[in-house]
Amino acid sequence: GLSVAVVSAKGLEFAGGYGWANREAQIRADADTVFMLASVSKTVACAGVMCLVEDGKLDLDANVNDVLPFEVAIPGYERAVTLRQLLTHTSSIKDRAGTWGHPGEADTLYSHGDSTISLGDFLKSYLVPGEERYVESGNFYDRKPGQGYAYSNIGVDLAAYTAEVAAGRPFDDLVADRIIGPLGLEQTGY
Repeated sequence: GLSVAVVSAKGLEFAGGYGWANREAQIRADADTVFMLASVSKTVACAGVMCLVEDGKLDLDANVNDVLPFEVAIPGYERAVTLRQLLTHTSSIKDRAGTWGHPGEADTLYSHGDSTISLGDFLKSYLVPGEERYVESGNFYDRKPGQGYAYSNIGVDLAAYTAEVAAGRPFDDLVADRIIGPLGLEQTGY
């Protein structure tokens, strides 16, 4: 299912829902149905990163290690990881199945709402040798950054965290001030 709204300079032109909000319970979607954003939130993450690129605080083609408080390297390759690679899913950082778990599992990082671990702490634990979630063969592709495409949630997370570090404030606040606020989205959070 989906909910859709069409807005023009005159205001709300149309709002409606299509399909199911909950198929098992036979609840139809309507204009007020709230859906989990999932990967659609990557659009917002990329826009937040690009705000700092426009401000001159980040460079799409610079080594992210110039900004990060820990070092990220693809094992076996000396080539730098860049924001451009992170945002285009060409960084060689792999989403390892089972890393964050699934809803309802015991001992999972998966969360409905705010995570129990900071993004920086999670990324460090996943990307830095010797840390808790570091698995060389599981967390990286065996190719130099920029060499091939592979969808990477963790890569986009690292881009957002790089922006957070460069901005000197939480990424959520950056998105609220630079994207959500200016768009007048009064019932929106990130």
